Amino acid sequence: MSAENAARVAVIGAGAAGIAAARSLRDHGHRASITVFGEESLPPYDRPQLSKEVLSGPADTVPRVLLSEQECRDLGIDLRAGTRIDALDRTEVFQLRTEGVLLAEAEVVVLATGLRSRHLATQAEGLHHLRSWLDAASLRSALARRAGRLLVVGSGFVGMEVAAAAMSRGWQVVAVEARSRLFPGLGPRIGDHVAAMFAERGLDGRPATTVTSVEGAGPYLVQLSDGSQVEADEILVGVGGVPNDALARQVGAAIGDGVLVDAAFRTSVPGLYAIGDVASCPGRWGRTRHEHWRTAQEHGSHCGAVIAGAEIPFDHLPWVWSDVFDHRIEILGSPRAARSSHTLRSNEGGLVDLHLGQEGELLGVTTFDATRFARKARAATRRAARVDLERAAVSGQTAEAVLEAIG
Repeated sequence: MSAENAARVAVIGAGAAGIAAARSLRDHGHRASITVFGEESLPPYDRPQLSKEVLSGPADTVPRVLLSEQECRDLGIDLRAGTRIDALDRTEVFQLRTEGVLLAEAEVVVLATGLRSRHLATQAEGLHHLRSWLDAASLRSALARRAGRLLVVGSGFVGMEVAAAAMSRGWQVVAVEARSRLFPGLGPRIGDHVAAMFAERGLDGRPATTVTSVEGAGPYLVQLSDGSQVEADEILVGVGGVPNDALARQVGAAIGDGVLVDAAFRTSVPGLYAIGDVASCPGRWGRTRHEHWRTAQEHGSHCGAVIAGAEIPFDHLPWVWSDVFDHRIEILGSPRAARSSHTLRSNEGGLVDLHLGQEGELLGVTTFDATRFARKARAATRRAARVDLERAAVSGQTAEAVLEAIG
């Protein structure tokens, strides 16, 4: 049993990672107090729905609660919603403060502080971001008032899903992307396929373009880097996030792209852990941060088990999905670590990109409408199975046939 199993634990952040950590601590027998601090006054809720059914669903859509009041009582978790920790000190124990007031002391602190939205270099009033329930409610209200023109800046998953939701409500959408292709995270072939699907539905896509100025407060006049102008009734900025690492810095933790942790989510400061979007983790593809819901959950579950003294190896396979216009997109593993990619057809009628390393090892998979294949490909991706792509290309095999051949 870990010595930390009898320690007071404070979890800063009440998203998927923080709640998973608190649950896991109790599941693995942690006896001492657990306090969870969340900045939002709402009960902890699931965030993937913010860019999905919250925008496209009815006005009475409510948050999917991750931890209810009754569960807090049953598990003995002290949830302090609406409480922002702005100072963290460490002497013999950690001291957690807000506006100079001491709120808690703990021997162990878990940072699940996530990200804050990255802003445009040129700002204006009323621009939308999408990090919280209030953000989503504000954007939903704007889209529900009337159909107009929405400018989406950035075509990652959030930008893609918001564009689809707005278009389904009758809005004209202009999507601006700094990189040379729309939806660059999907890879060239599937990204271009998805871009064509959006274009058929009326999307005005502007790759290799950035915003240089924004005038007005709704409607807006937006100047773009290609010299053109766009008039927009609403603007959604989806250009990524910045790790909330200020508390880690205050106690001297090592920082890189986020808070640096080991395979058990320990930082360089004894007793301090970091999980979820804020954590930079070692792995088979090098040190990375994965800003996805499933990763956050698995981080929290494993971290809680470690603190409680369980010896469980952490073998995480990143997985992210999106549903757009009734089509399913999934990404497994780490396509960015690959040296080459090859596109195959699936028996399901969709597309599959296999992302390979230097020796032909399978490092990642991107699928479009190939859900069953994505499920079957997890084991091969996890063990980095070797793939003979030349043979697959010559014989015209489907993705399923290639997967069956490598076992």
